[in-house]
Amino acid sequence: MTEHQLYMWVVWIWLGLAAFTFVSLFFFTAPYGRHARAGWGPMIERTAAWMIMESPVVFLPLILFLVSDRRALVPYGIFLLIWEFHYVHRTFVFPFRLRGGQPQMPLSIVARRAHEPVLRSRRAARDAGADQDHRGRNPGRS
Repeated sequence: MTEHQLYMWVVWIWLGLAAFTFVSLFFFTAPYGRHARAGWGPMIERTAAWMIMESPVVFLPLILFLVSDRRALVPYGIFLLIWEFHYVHRTFVFPFRLRGGQPQMPLSIVARRAHEPVLRSRRAARDAGADQDHRGRNPGRS
């Protein structure tokens, strides 16, 4: 399977999940934010949940960049630094600045939400060329 085919599968799966979510939210309220309630599994503090959900966006692009042969090219390093500056703040500083105490969040919501940052960071690393060789070709793409 080529990367383009995998991407198209992910797009169709996300569209299907979006349609399912759109319809299901007419029938129940998602236990998120002020609507959090028991019955959705173990609860976790909002700050910890935020850091768990967002931490892949900090680490995955950095790992992909370090194993690519683009790591010595300055423009890619500059873009990675901008990305990391934003997401380190978003992941590890911003949650502690939120007001309103430490409301609880169901761990099931954290688990359902955790896949999105992985896909977002993978796509960003791919767009930045972290998975391409020094001639700009992706060895895994046909």
